Amino acid sequence: MPALTREDGVLIILALLWAFLLGMLLSTTWIMMKIERILQHKVFYRQGLYSRFCSKFARWTLSVRSLPDYIKLQEVASTIDKDPTLTDHALHRCARDYLQILERPEFAEFNHPPWIAYIPSLKAQPERARAVTPGRFFDAMMKTADEFDLGSGRRYVCAEVCACVRLAQSVAPYSLRRVAQELSALIFRVWWGALCYPFLDIDPGSDFLAPIKDSWLYRDRIQSVLRRDNYTCFMTDTVDKRASCLRRVVSEKTGRLDITPIFTCWITDPTTRGFAPFRPEYCHPTSSTAIQYRTLQFFRTFGQFDHSTEVDQTCVPQNCLLLEHKAHLAFRLFKWTLVATQIPNTYKIRTYVSSDSCFGVGHAAGEYVTFTEAPGDSGMLPNPDLLRAHAIFANILHLSGLGFMLDPEWWAPELVVREIQAPIVLPLRGVRKRRDSLRKRADHREFVPKSLEKYE
Repeated sequence: MPALTREDGVLIILALLWAFLLGMLLSTTWIMMKIERILQHKVFYRQGLYSRFCSKFARWTLSVRSLPDYIKLQEVASTIDKDPTLTDHALHRCARDYLQILERPEFAEFNHPPWIAYIPSLKAQPERARAVTPGRFFDAMMKTADEFDLGSGRRYVCAEVCACVRLAQSVAPYSLRRVAQELSALIFRVWWGALCYPFLDIDPGSDFLAPIKDSWLYRDRIQSVLRRDNYTCFMTDTVDKRASCLRRVVSEKTGRLDITPIFTCWITDPTTRGFAPFRPEYCHPTSSTAIQYRTLQFFRTFGQFDHSTEVDQTCVPQNCLLLEHKAHLAFRLFKWTLVATQIPNTYKIRTYVSSDSCFGVGHAAGEYVTFTEAPGDSGMLPNPDLLRAHAIFANILHLSGLGFMLDPEWWAPELVVREIQAPIVLPLRGVRKRRDSLRKRADHREFVPKSLEKYE
């Protein structure tokens, strides 16, 4: 065997070194692929588990509020809505006929909100629960659309009902029970959740009845609201304590007025956010991205929002009203609302209960209110789209028979987020800290927040 030369030794060392580096590269690549797969699985599990399930079994459903399935519903509904051969009357009649499926005895479980069974207070008056049906909710939406001149919105929701049935029928094997289940999910999960989300803040530690705090961070915006409304509550003529001394002396009633937000949470379009691409398949059904997308699309279609209408901060003057405390609470509980008129920035005051319970004894509400900008301020008037959204929700709430849901007497600890997701929850402060102690209590009056003490 010939002796190895120095050159041969160098070649062997280089070959071994190359093999070692190649092995390290392959092993590193394998490890990174495993890590990526694990992380991807966690991301899918936390943010898109149902999307993977749907892609595997190709079953469309709204029952779990999957965002890709909702977008598919929108695509089909837009096609039906733009069909020139379908008149508004024919589309409404078709949608109403489909909803009659839910009135069959074998589909009684889908003919009521799935979360209404978790309200113990209704056990004493079950007729209230039986009165809330998809048909009545749909009729409330139709009547609201007629009252508020929402012609295109009225047509679109009828198209969504027809699209929901068409997609449910496309799932094999065909089942009329599945059609009933999807119709119930469309009304009591998708529509109801989109209606409630902007007004009932359910984040832990929040209270949707609370006004905006007078913080130095918002002082300029609060001053803009005070100047716009002339330091006066237009419902009770109460003058704010922050007004000039002369104003307070000549006024009949003074007090600390509340800065009342119309939307209690911010809502922006996820498709136009610049910090991350919009990927519906990665959105968890109950994530803020999915809920905000469904909410914004609902109000753009049914509520006829302008596409530029968004709420990136709740404390901006366009999202605020200046109200006395009782009027503030009544507004947050949808006991009264503002309905737009033909005159710009002029609204009709519509009350759903007596004036005494809204504004206190002896305070009768006026019939109309007109907002004007203060000298030197521009663009500070309340956004008409946001006020229209509040009026739509208030009107549907009372016409559908769900108005009692916002009566503090009906709040109970069993009414929790996990069952209703976005619609209605206990307006608690410090939920996270008091969770364990609250579970041990039974008296629903223990759950009334401090902001309701004066109201009761």
